[in-house]
Amino acid sequence: MWRRFHAIYKQHQVRFVWVKGHADNPYNNRCDELATSAADGGNLLVDEEFEANN
Repeated sequence: MWRRFHAIYKQHQVRFVWVKGHADNPYNNRCDELATSAADGGNLLVDEEFEANN
């Protein structure tokens, strides 16, 4: 995933901005909703590379 991200990242002008968690930022709130929904789901994929190296 990080290798794919890095290849795409280099093609764009990306700026990372730290956002305090639970600060009522709409984008942060949406990311939290997506992450919570995915974590609560039953169809989680196994990270094969992580599992192989730990």
